[in-house]
Amino acid sequence: MKKIAYTPELLAQLAVIKKTATQLSRLEEDKPNEQLIAEIDVVKDILDMTKQLVQNHFVK
Repeated sequence: MKKIAYTPELLAQLAVIKKTATQLSRLEEDKPNEQLIAEIDVVKDILDMTKQLVQNHFVK
Protein backbone atom coordinates (compact mmCIF):
# COMPACT_ATOMS: atom_id res chain seq x y z
CA MET A 1 0.00 0.00 0.00
CA LYS A 2 1.36 3.38 -1.00
CA LYS A 3 1.90 5.76 1.88
CA ILE A 4 -0.11 8.96 1.76
CA ALA A 5 1.54 12.17 2.92
CA TYR A 6 -0.39 14.16 5.47
CA THR A 7 -0.07 17.36 3.48
CA PRO A 8 -0.74 20.88 4.73
CA GLU A 9 -3.64 20.99 2.26
CA LEU A 10 -5.24 17.91 3.81
CA LEU A 11 -4.71 19.31 7.30
CA ALA A 12 -6.36 22.55 6.22
CA GLN A 13 -9.36 20.73 4.74
CA LEU A 14 -9.86 18.67 7.90
CA ALA A 15 -9.56 21.83 10.01
CA VAL A 16 -12.26 23.56 7.96
CA ILE A 17 -14.59 20.56 8.30
CA LYS A 18 -14.04 20.40 12.05
CA LYS A 19 -14.52 24.17 12.41
CA THR A 20 -17.80 23.94 10.49
CA ALA A 21 -19.01 21.12 12.75
CA THR A 22 -18.08 23.19 15.80
CA GLN A 23 -19.97 26.20 14.45
CA LEU A 24 -23.02 24.03 13.79
CA SER A 25 -22.81 22.72 17.33
CA ARG A 26 -22.68 26.26 18.73
CA LEU A 27 -25.67 27.30 16.64
CA GLU A 28 -27.58 24.32 18.00
CA GLU A 29 -26.92 25.43 21.59
CA ASP A 30 -29.38 28.29 21.04
CA LYS A 31 -32.12 25.81 20.13
CA PRO A 32 -31.10 22.48 21.61
CA ASN A 33 -31.80 19.50 19.41
CA GLU A 34 -30.38 16.44 21.12
CA GLN A 35 -30.42 14.30 17.96
CA LEU A 36 -28.52 16.86 15.87
CA ILE A 37 -26.00 17.53 18.64
CA ALA A 38 -25.35 13.79 18.98
CA GLU A 39 -24.84 13.48 15.21
CA ILE A 40 -22.41 16.43 15.18
CA ASP A 41 -20.46 14.85 18.06
CA VAL A 42 -20.17 11.62 16.07
CA VAL A 43 -18.83 13.56 13.07
CA LYS A 44 -16.25 15.27 15.29
CA ASP A 45 -15.17 11.90 16.72
CA ILE A 46 -14.80 10.44 13.23
CA LEU A 47 -12.71 13.42 12.13
CA ASP A 48 -10.47 13.06 15.18
CA MET A 49 -10.04 9.32 14.58
CA THR A 50 -9.30 9.90 10.89
CA LYS A 51 -6.69 12.52 11.72
CA GLN A 52 -5.06 10.19 14.26
CA LEU A 53 -5.10 7.27 11.83
CA VAL A 54 -3.44 9.31 9.11
CA GLN A 55 -0.83 10.67 11.50
CA ASN A 56 -0.04 7.22 12.89
CA HIS A 57 0.01 5.19 9.70
CA PHE A 58 0.74 7.41 6.74
CA VAL A 59 3.22 10.00 7.97
CA LYS A 60 6.90 9.25 7.87
